[in-house]
Order: sequence, then structure tokens, then C-alpha cells
Amino acid sequence: RDFQHYREVYESLPFEPSLERFRRRQISSRLAPLVSKSPPHVLDVGVGRSAVSRHLEFPVRSLTLVEPMRWALDRDEERFGSDDVTRFHGTYEAFVSQTSATRKYDVVLFSGVLHEMNENEAEQALASTSSILAKGGLVLAVVPNRNSIHRVLGVHLGLQDSLDSRTQAEARVSQQNGYTMSILDGKFASHGFRSVLTETFFLKLSSHAEMALAMESKVLTEHGLEQLFALSELLPEHGAEVLGLYRLQGGGISAD
Repeated sequence: RDFQHYREVYESLPFEPSLERFRRRQISSRLAPLVSKSPPHVLDVGVGRSAVSRHLEFPVRSLTLVEPMRWALDRDEERFGSDDVTRFHGTYEAFVSQTSATRKYDVVLFSGVLHEMNENEAEQALASTSSILAKGGLVLAVVPNRNSIHRVLGVHLGLQDSLDSRTQAEARVSQQNGYTMSILDGKFASHGFRSVLTETFFLKLSSHAEMALAMESKVLTEHGLEQLFALSELLPEHGAEVLGLYRLQGGGISAD
């Protein structure tokens, strides 16, 4: 993959920063009750614009970032320094092969990552995660939802061929895989994980570009964004993104 091209496309996507805020909130709120007994060792796969682990609303015992894009790790170091984190520049597969015998993690985060891997890469990532997961540990994944209401509307209005077809934005960032709640659950189940929670969040009514335009023109305000976040509870299958939280079969209740 041309990571410089990816950076240019990714950072030019409108509305993504707004959606990221709700993604971070949802991730933190779902994890916090499950790690309240003891600060966890966290592994965050994929740093991007700003690692989601930097915005957790609870303390962590240690943080490890895995990222193949050097610029993302450099940006994280510029913003947060280097005293409290381990940074690995490379693929997740390379990281696991070097780490599995020496370190275990209570929480592994795949936020906005699995859909950017091809089928084989995603399968390998899930297959290898058990080797670095602590007893009772959690794996959390967030992926775009193929059943998002804006995609459903797009098909209904003839703007998109099917729910399985890629949008222009997805094509620009070379998105590899599509997910729904059931597809994500099935992926993890095939590698020995059981679902703790699977849900969608944030009702995105149109494309990123149209959502950003609505915000710029003040048609969509911060209050409106909060309403769309709340409304996704009324349409539980049609939020913009799927959040899945998993443990290995037979794993404990707590992650301490």
C-alpha cells in the first residue's frame, strides 16, 4: 500500500473528525465498566490521525501502539511524548510474531482497522490475537456498517447498486472488507471468540461529504450531532459503525 497516498486521502475525508469523537466516546464507555477493577495493559492496532487509546476515559497500566505508517507514530510522539508508551513500526502480524511469548494484553483494540485489511490479513490477525491476550482479556473492534442508514437510503434511491457495493469514499481509501454486526460476530466466532457486546452507533444520514456540508452551512449543529448519536439506539442495526466486544471462549468476566 502507498501509505503517503493513503495519508493524503484519509486526512482529506470530510466529517471523519466528527465521527471519530463519537467513536472514541462509544469505545471508552463500553470498556470502562469491564476494566474498572484494575488498569489494563492496552494494545492499540492502528494509530491514524490520533490513537483511540489516547482518549480513553480510564487509566491504563501500559500502552502499546502498532502502526505500519511512520508518520502516524511520529505524530503521536510529537503530541504525547515517549515516556508512557511502546511504539512498534510495522504490521500487526510482525508485532505478534515478536511479542507472543513475552507479553500479554488485557485489551486489544482494532478501531478502524479490520476493514482495511484484505481477507487473508484479517483472518491472520484474529487467529494470532489469542497468543497475546491475557486470561479474561478483551478484544474490541470498530468497523463501518454495511447496513448504515445512509447506505440503505442510497440503495433505495438508486444512488448505490447494493449494500455490498463500495462507496466512492471507500474506494478512495482502498477499503478491503465490508461488515455488518452478524459478519463481525461470525469472524470472531470462527477464531474462538464469544461476543460480549455487538452494536452500531451514530445515525449518519448521508455521505461524509454531505454531512460535512451540512455542518459548514449550520444546518447540522453540535446539538444535531448529539441527536443523531442518540437516535441510533432507535435503529440499532443501522448506525454508521459496528462496535464488537469479544472474549475468548471460556474467558473470565473481568480483565484484571
